[in-house]
Amino acid sequence: MERSLILLLGALLSAPFVNADDAAIARGKLTFATYCAPCHGVKGAGLVGPNLTDAEVLHGESFDEVVTVITQGVMAKAMPAWASVLTPAQIADTAHYVKSIMGQNLAGPARGAESTVTPFPTGSLTLPYVLRTFMPTLDVGPEVFAHHGEGHSTFKYSATAGTVDKETVQNPIAGVPGAIAVSFGPRLSYCFDTTECRLLYVWSGPFVDMTYYWGEGSGGARKSFDYIARVIGDVSFQTSGPPPLAGDPQFGGYRKVLGVPEFMYRIGSVDFTLRIEPGDAPEDVLLHYTAHAPGSGGLTLQFSPAEASRLTTSAGQFKGNQLVLTAAEAAAFTLRLSSSVASR
Repeated sequence: MERSLILLLGALLSAPFVNADDAAIARGKLTFATYCAPCHGVKGAGLVGPNLTDAEVLHGESFDEVVTVITQGVMAKAMPAWASVLTPAQIADTAHYVKSIMGQNLAGPARGAESTVTPFPTGSLTLPYVLRTFMPTLDVGPEVFAHHGEGHSTFKYSATAGTVDKETVQNPIAGVPGAIAVSFGPRLSYCFDTTECRLLYVWSGPFVDMTYYWGEGSGGARKSFDYIARVIGDVSFQTSGPPPLAGDPQFGGYRKVLGVPEFMYRIGSVDFTLRIEPGDAPEDVLLHYTAHAPGSGGLTLQFSPAEASRLTTSAGQFKGNQLVLTAAEAAAFTLRLSSSVASR
């Protein structure tokens, strides 16, 4: 294994890849979106992994150094080695893409801890705070929002005067209208999308700034056409890829189980419940599912490669990126979402 890794590195570092063309960068961008974005963000601005676009360089900025990090990983920082997953050409293309985004200095998803709202909305491990509101999409890809409608620009309307200002055009606001945000305190907050019936993202920190929705202070004085809550904290997970199960989602509401919201929904003919709560490890998240499909011989869920790499299951088994469950196993199972690549 060690000799083959040395040979792979030698082949990569001696190859004439230094001058990348647009096609190589485009291929690298696709590989990055599939395998790297869940830790480094869709645009490379950082999530669990560091921001790759800013001035702070942790492990070198040359092409050769980036190739080495991708190939060997940095286990002390939970960065996996991709030599056994990606081909040398894929690694080289990804390194070229990473080089292309260096220096853009994009703002990461971590937000400041400032809010003008009083009292500040927050929850605890024993009494989570549940808030149904408009949440940001952050860097979640458009493929996730397959069942959302598309907004269009419109003339500004005054509800007070009942008039339309045809000189002023307002564009749609990039938000998730059917979102439910839940806070367990600084350790864990998450956003669930009731349209897609899917966990969108997870973060730690103070929760959300509702200034733009409620107005300043005790609220009631919103002044802008921007009613999206702002995430405050460090985003550690964002979902990616198409839905794990094909079919039209139908949200059925939620109930509280010992204070924790449990979502009820149907996808196709399968009825689900989902309860999300902190795991034993500080950055782990537990997703407790039940799934029932009349006459079903079992259930198969297809995850994106990067998402699957961070999941372990209490029942069934992963076959590549697919979780295969018998009907009995699907009746009650738990997925553990880890901050690093899971060991199965």
